[in-house]
Amino acid sequence: MSEIVVHRTDGEGLPIRARRGIVEPIDVRVTRLLGLALPADAGPVSQIGFDAQLGAMAAASKAALASDLACYLCLCEDIRVAPLPAEPENLVR
Repeated sequence: MSEIVVHRTDGEGLPIRARRGIVEPIDVRVTRLLGLALPADAGPVSQIGFDAQLGAMAAASKAALASDLACYLCLCEDIRVAPLPAEPENLVR
């Protein structure tokens, strides 16, 4: 006998558990990390375009992006380089 389990998140995405037990929705986490990666002199970002692109991604893809971006930001902090624009030499370390 087989069983299929469906878990609906009602658009919340995959939550990320913080150290203090606070749940950060994945869209918020991706947005926060991208904001940290942008240089101070970056041009404006279209809210409509950003929301459309983020909304088109699957929750698992957003979670993977957030995880990879968090690791990359830590690497950039450790080697003291700006995360964006990314230099090829920094991406292959």
